[in-house]
Amino acid sequence: MKNWLILLFTIIQAQLSGQTPDSFISNWGLSSHYGFIFAHSKDVQNTEGANPIGFQIEYAKNLIDSNTWNLCNCYPRKGYFLQYMNYDRGLLGSSVAFAGFIEPFFNYKQPLRFSLKGAAGPAWLSNPYHPSSNPSNQSYSLPISAYIGLGIGIHYSINKHWQIKTYGHYNHISNGGLKEPNKGINWPTLEVGLTYLPQPLLFPNRSRGKTTQWKSNRHHLDIIGFFSTKTAKAGEKKRYGIGGVQLVFSRQISSINQLRLGTEWFGDAATRELEQRVNRNTNTQRIGMSVGHGFMMGKFLFTQEFGVYLMRPVNYFRPVYQRYTLWYQFNEHVQAGMGLLAHGHVANFLDVKLGYRIK
Repeated sequence: MKNWLILLFTIIQAQLSGQTPDSFISNWGLSSHYGFIFAHSKDVQNTEGANPIGFQIEYAKNLIDSNTWNLCNCYPRKGYFLQYMNYDRGLLGSSVAFAGFIEPFFNYKQPLRFSLKGAAGPAWLSNPYHPSSNPSNQSYSLPISAYIGLGIGIHYSINKHWQIKTYGHYNHISNGGLKEPNKGINWPTLEVGLTYLPQPLLFPNRSRGKTTQWKSNRHHLDIIGFFSTKTAKAGEKKRYGIGGVQLVFSRQISSINQLRLGTEWFGDAATRELEQRVNRNTNTQRIGMSVGHGFMMGKFLFTQEFGVYLMRPVNYFRPVYQRYTLWYQFNEHVQAGMGLLAHGHVANFLDVKLGYRIK
């Protein structure tokens, strides 16, 4: 998983560094966060009432070139941030996250602008679960986990070089089920800060038209394989494989949006091991159907899917689940991604995926 994260950010860096100086405007940001922890299950009620506080340093590029405009009829930001967060509970400690993000803007020509920001990356956490020294931390058990964030932003230009920014964020950290306990940390925050632009941010006037992503063939059928591992119980070291196959039909409905309909089969050796320990022979396979949305930005695709199990071991899983995946399209047929499957606010596993576009 660590190697996959490194590969993912190498790809993002290649995309950013491939632009010429006149195709973007660099900018720097400094901001603070304040929020509350959402105690989403009885296992993490000891975090209820906590108010995380932190700060964030950010570097980004506002893309203003014609190729970017032709992809989405928009001028997005791409960049990275380093975020420190103190969780206001000794058992949780603090975290440092390094995340890449993409942020499309709306009504970009106005002094007051709105944006949607998606971010993902690795996070270091200071006080993981330990059976003797920190047994009350049921939120995370690895010092390195995955951070995912989604925010809605408001930006106001004070002058040519300075902007005020305010976001409402929903943040999540977990290890994707790689090691238990792993209930995750879920915390909404209010972010307030400043953005500095060494050069004035001037957006070229371009007409909206048919983007390079809006092709005559708007329907696609993908076959996808996925794989992960996890322990059977908290504190154990042996890992068991989880894998399966998805078949996904997608229809592009605008230059940056698609709708998705899929079905999938799961093989779960970790759950089968638990059943064998209690001398049961329950079928631990899962079959699900899902609907979802995909947000397209060049060769990147971020998908959010809501699924219902048609078959599942009822003692272990809720009847519904969610999937979040960041994809990279290598060519017309081959794509790879990293995703998270969760039941409500509890992550089940973090997986790697390889897909082939049939048509």
